[in-house]
Order: sequence, then structure tokens, then C-alpha cells
Amino acid sequence: MNIGMDNRQFFNAASDCQLRLGYAFTRLSHLARALNGSGNRAQFGESEIVESNKPLAIYGDALMQTLLAKKWLNAGLSPDQWTRDICQTLLTNKNLAEVGTDNGIRRFILCSGGTRPSDKMTATAVEAIIGAAHLDGGDDAANLVMENLGITSPLLEESSVKGDPGSRSKGEPQTSG
Repeated sequence: MNIGMDNRQFFNAASDCQLRLGYAFTRLSHLARALNGSGNRAQFGESEIVESNKPLAIYGDALMQTLLAKKWLNAGLSPDQWTRDICQTLLTNKNLAEVGTDNGIRRFILCSGGTRPSDKMTATAVEAIIGAAHLDGGDDAANLVMENLGITSPLLEESSVKGDPGSRSKGEPQTSG
């Protein structure tokens, strides 16, 4: 079964969603797939048919862990802080559902049969959006969307003070010690 929205609906929704994310997708098909919470193939616009967002959400979930773990490592935080302050706070489905709701993402999720997005569907869509941003624009895009949605912690901001080796510009020498 295919469900979907026409061109006008899709481009209006995509435009509004991108404003909320603070990121403009180069390929809207990535965003369309992230928002397809129907569990079925969906049509966005005249010809764009995308699969369910679940595989993209798995990718986004793993990616968020990786990007946040890098910041955690650079901030010099303890393993307990990783578990308690990052994994059990930022990366829970409960928090991601709240992030999706608070940022207005929930209203863009395409559901089948006229159902409304559940908290689980909203968390899945947020994970998928992070994955989609990464596919579209790499680490910088995924980090930007995560920050704009509030998937961050003040504890991780210390990485800029300690010197994140990943944030040096190209050609800048690495120093030891």
C-alpha cells in the first residue's frame, strides 16, 4: 500500500520542517524518508517513493551515540557520566519523543490510516532525521541538527575548552602533550 502527499503538501511540509531543524537538505528524499513513519512505502511529491524510516532511524541512533561519544571523550568525562548524563538522559526514546514534540517535528511524520504519531514514532523520526542529515551533509550536518533540536548537554560543551582534535581546521598542525 502506498500513502503519501502531493507536491504542494510535501514541499510546504519540507520547507517548514527544515526551518525547525535549522538545516536545508540538499536531497529532500533523505528528509522524506526520515518522516515516513507509516511502515509502508510512501510517495512524496509526484515521483519520490521512499521506504519506511526504521532502517534510517537505526543508522541515526548509532550515529548520535558515535557523535556524542566523541564529544564525551574530548570533554574528559567519566564513563559514569556517559551512561548517566548522556545515554540515560539524551538518547532515550522518551527524550527523543519530547525533542520531536517540542520542536514541532511530530506534525510532519507521515502515518498510515490517518493515525497520529505516537511517542515511539516521534522518537524514531528524530533518530531518522539525524541519520538523514548525516547522509545529506556528513558529521557537520548531523551535529548541527542535533544541536538545533537540543540533543546536547552542557557537559559536552567542555570539548571546545579542552581542544577537540576533530574541530581543527585543515592544515593546522597537531600538537602533542
